Amino acid sequence: MKAFFCLTPYQILLAIHLRESMLKNKKVDIYILDHFDGAEEIARRIGKLDIFNDVIYVNCRVFSKSFNQNRSLKFFCRKISAYLKYKTISEKYFEFKNKEYDEVYFTNPAIIIQIAIRKLYDKNKDIKINLYEDGIGGYSSDIITNSIYKKIFNKTFGFDKTNDRYNNILVFKPNLYSGKTSIPIKKIPDIDKTNKYLVDILNKTFDYNNKYNIEQNLILLDQPFNNDKLNEKIKDIFEQFLNDDYIVKLHPRTQKSIYDGFEIYKTNSIPWEIICLNNNIEDKILISYLSTASFSSKLLFDKEPRLILLFNFII
Repeated sequence: MKAFFCLTPYQILLAIHLRESMLKNKKVDIYILDHFDGAEEIARRIGKLDIFNDVIYVNCRVFSKSFNQNRSLKFFCRKISAYLKYKTISEKYFEFKNKEYDEVYFTNPAIIIQIAIRKLYDKNKDIKINLYEDGIGGYSSDIITNSIYKKIFNKTFGFDKTNDRYNNILVFKPNLYSGKTSIPIKKIPDIDKTNKYLVDILNKTFDYNNKYNIEQNLILLDQPFNNDKLNEKIKDIFEQFLNDDYIVKLHPRTQKSIYDGFEIYKTNSIPWEIICLNNNIEDKILISYLSTASFSSKLLFDKEPRLILLFNFII
């Protein structure tokens, strides 16, 4: 049996695609962790679609947030405690009592996932660990390269058996992968926009329908920078491009929009990739500072919109 561990809507989208392509006819579970708003509702929708063997919603946000102070003394103390108590913690958040997997898939080895995989390793020492892409960040070997100190830390607490030990890395464009690694790089099939069954599943998962289609030609992709001066410069440049045929797509993490008076896309709950799936994105112009979402349509669907990136214009 296989299992996915997902922290974001994007990861869920790819998990469904992988389940319906590379893992077709396999028995697959999916664990959806509540690291984003609406996670429980998405888990409920997926459960109704009957595409996974089990859909497990994991309420662990408070635990995960306790590790937000990365590299502080408090962070390392919490991490040591979590590693020592991994059996108790995994029993609290996951239903592994009657579960044994031969393969697991995830994109982000958050501490809660590290603990889950370590517990599953106890049940099956031959478990295969697969890392699949999470956007363009998944195309660099930097994400799997550990310092000597981290390696010693993992070994000290028995997590060297599972942490950063990958059997495969899965990406849409293996030829774009940078850096050296001995880990096999496998291709994820492009998402076929003409596959009505897959499109229907994904649309039902994220509650997408035609009213969310984008008619405008110019799409401004927001990024949540904690820098007022940078935000103002980006906004000033955006204003110079504006006409009657534009829309602003806010980033999912944007708490307060800087685009007062701008035309804003209807909802912030639908992943950008689902919008690309349902629209002819090659007819659009995407403008952003350097949004990784600009590249999603090429990576996932092999479709190329026109891009305007502003990072070279703003210093």
